[in-house]
Amino acid sequence: MSRTWILLLVLVACKGKSEPKNELAPKGSAGSDVGSAAPVSNAKPIDPPKGTAPKLEWKDPEGELLIATADGKTLTGPCGLTGTLTATEVSMGAQKPEGWNKVLRDGKKYSFPSLDWVIEVSPTGEVVLEQHGDKKALGNVTGLDTEEAAAWFGAFIVAAPMVQHKLEWVSADGKSKLEIGGAADFRAWTITEGTTKVSSRERQDPAPLLTGDKPAWNPMSINVAIDSARKYIVTIKRDDEETKKAFPADRYYIVTESETGELTMDPQSDAKGNIKGKPIPIGKVVGRVACRAHDQALPALLWTLFASKTGHAKVFGT
Repeated sequence: MSRTWILLLVLVACKGKSEPKNELAPKGSAGSDVGSAAPVSNAKPIDPPKGTAPKLEWKDPEGELLIATADGKTLTGPCGLTGTLTATEVSMGAQKPEGWNKVLRDGKKYSFPSLDWVIEVSPTGEVVLEQHGDKKALGNVTGLDTEEAAAWFGAFIVAAPMVQHKLEWVSADGKSKLEIGGAADFRAWTITEGTTKVSSRERQDPAPLLTGDKPAWNPMSINVAIDSARKYIVTIKRDDEETKKAFPADRYYIVTESETGELTMDPQSDAKGNIKGKPIPIGKVVGRVACRAHDQALPALLWTLFASKTGHAKVFGT
């Protein structure tokens, strides 16, 4: 049940939707508050409910789908992920089934014996987590208006952190592949080439990390921001000789993603966005669907391609 601890970190990440955003900028570490959650004194393990679950839908604070069930036995998650639901187990995507009825419940308060948090649902459906003396909004659930539904919501608490996404980048010549896997909102992710980890970011990391084959330039001089739908701006801070050698662009690169996943790079753009040269194909993203979580995966993938030595070679042919 330790994976349920991830729930706090999965759901409370800040999300902006206006200006182009620095998706890889250092972020504060969640869980740094002191204190403890209020105990749920009358909480007991949930008895396996009878029949099928009622219609339930849980959305995060931004209104994005987190977990839902319409037929009482199938779970629907973000980006088309699906899973199953029984009176004792849940599964999501490729995750192995997890037992959920060991969740402790007192009315609409939920907890685990070994974990220092309490999730409570208000009469109007607001979901709030109390942990380390702090309360955080986890969105809103609909359909939780009966005792039976309140019991079944314990399954959602276990299923939410089981939401894991996977995408694949394939080079333009088809000879290289990178796989990116991440949590529900892609604020935590890992990129691998075969069995070798290339880069990663844990939720508490101040910045993404490269593994193994380190470049001569400073990876932190590279930032990727979402400019608009399927359009990304890669900014290079060229303040040392190695970075200048590796990245000849004056200011930034523009990467565009087609509806079918092909990525093309405008080779050089000046400060006003004037493009020099023809777009260059830099591979294809496989498994991509139009959803917010997958939108967040692309900056991590592009950062790895530009910042790592092996990724840079795949993009620039050096």
